[in-house]
Amino acid sequence: MYAVTNPQVLSVDVGYGNTKYVTSYPENGEITCDLFPSIAVRPRKNVISAGLSDQSHTVIVEVNGQLYEVGKGTEDLGAARQAKQCTNEYINTDQYMAFLKGALYFAKASNISLLAVGLPVQNMRSKMGELRDMLIGQHELVPGHTVNIQDVVVYPQPLGGLWYQGVTGGVWDILKKGRNLVIDPGYFTLDWLTTKNLQPNVVRSGSFPGGMFSILEMVAGEIEQEEGLASGDLSLTDLDTGLRGGDFRIWGHHYNLFKFSDLISRTILHSLNDMMSSVGKDIDIDNIVVVGGAAGIFGPVIKHRFPKHRVYTVQDPIYGNVKGFQFMALQDINQRRAANG
Repeated sequence: MYAVTNPQVLSVDVGYGNTKYVTSYPENGEITCDLFPSIAVRPRKNVISAGLSDQSHTVIVEVNGQLYEVGKGTEDLGAARQAKQCTNEYINTDQYMAFLKGALYFAKASNISLLAVGLPVQNMRSKMGELRDMLIGQHELVPGHTVNIQDVVVYPQPLGGLWYQGVTGGVWDILKKGRNLVIDPGYFTLDWLTTKNLQPNVVRSGSFPGGMFSILEMVAGEIEQEEGLASGDLSLTDLDTGLRGGDFRIWGHHYNLFKFSDLISRTILHSLNDMMSSVGKDIDIDNIVVVGGAAGIFGPVIKHRFPKHRVYTVQDPIYGNVKGFQFMALQDINQRRAANG
């Protein structure tokens, strides 16, 4: 197994909902990952001096002179809905860099030959170069812990899911030779990527704000109106857990979310139809791959919308993109080393 404490290649996927990062990558085994919510809060006074919380689940990082606490459990530190930086300028926010620094810290990174990151499809042309320039170089994670990033590769986020499904799902030859539609419902955006022979077709790819956030906001609004609550009273994190099969409670009592199933399905179907206005006719699409943190919610509707297609949902959808990044980055650096002898 490659050393986790000093990885040569590391992949991080800073999403609107969660920040995912690789923790280990054995040569002949499953890549392991971890995540924390993409929420940055002002540090608690009792941990500023220590830099870490008492349980070491969060870390305090500095970005542009401002301190941010990031890591597991930040959703319980008083963060409001507005703490999510849902914007096309996401990579330019302090929060984005705070999440990236947090991921590098928890991955125990110190010297990285190649860092792999992702962007929504719609931002690849406008933000890819800027993101590389921003990340290459030295970054202080916490006092006394600096990471050196020698090079950065940026992938369209859904491409990672396609690679992960191909490598681990036993369908590599099928995906490699076909025309594929990768659907990636994330927290804020619904991304889609059309490929032929694994090469992206930019004209038939794109993204828009149609991910899990829009569904959570819609359902939260319905509940708040029904229960006489103020807008923003409900925790979207708790609601998200409830919609994925957990127990959602208000004032200590179980609340039935099943009654919103039809509304959610219609909303997702509307987003998929909007997506297809960009993709065009689907008769030439050979395979559909579903990846992303909201795959479990979107997946059944996608299969219903495309009944004649082979639809693959990646085995580990929330980590599918970042694991795919790792496969691509490892191949990339091996090719570079082979070319240099």
